[in-house]
Amino acid sequence: MEHDRRFMIVDANNELITQREFSKMATISVEVTEDGLNISAEGICKLAIPNGFDGAEKAIVRVWQSYCEALVAADEINKWFREVLNTTCRLVQMPSNSRRLINNLFNVNDDIVSFADGYPLLVIGESSLRDLNERLEKSIPMNRFRPNLVISGSETFGEDTWKEIRIGKTVFRAVKPCARCVVTTIDQETGVSYIKEPLKTLATYRKAEEVYPDSFSSLGLNINDVIFGRNLVAENFGEYINIGNNVDVIA
Repeated sequence: MEHDRRFMIVDANNELITQREFSKMATISVEVTEDGLNISAEGICKLAIPNGFDGAEKAIVRVWQSYCEALVAADEINKWFREVLNTTCRLVQMPSNSRRLINNLFNVNDDIVSFADGYPLLVIGESSLRDLNERLEKSIPMNRFRPNLVISGSETFGEDTWKEIRIGKTVFRAVKPCARCVVTTIDQETGVSYIKEPLKTLATYRKAEEVYPDSFSSLGLNINDVIFGRNLVAENFGEYINIGNNVDVIA
């Protein structure tokens, strides 16, 4: 997706910082503009971030087990994030010529990804969330799982078995199931973590060994991973997809 996760916050060792460590990151509002980003947080003045750090310092940054080159924001920008998160950190941007590859286990076409955890896209069916909410004491919104694509009208957990889908003129390859982490417990409006849910409930019926009893290992999953959603890679580029497009399950 254009502009998707081209910016990242890193610590003093140039390693990624996420909501896993700083749940307050959820409360930072981001607006994409023609010139870059407008960001804001409660109690702190808004800040404009240019789309392109001209003459910026370069750094090698770490995203889990991969490394790539990044451009470091000016200090006045980094100061804003340090004030919000109360920690030593810097904002970095992925340059347009960067090529961070996805996991070799699933890379068939030199597939690349930005600063996302591992894959460019995540799809979840609305019916899958509805099934989960029927099991929870308090319903949660879809943004807890932060998908790029939300599908209506599909079977509950139909995405578990998809291998290839088409939306508009774009074909997407289903790479692997998505193992969920503690970020799903964080309210994306308040930044408050509820610690156990929805992971506690999902663990009762969505563990990798139960969803994919014969193939979880080959799918890059651990036996107790909690599964919700499926990672995708686009097979062709330059097209647009729109809200309301039909979704065709090719395989």
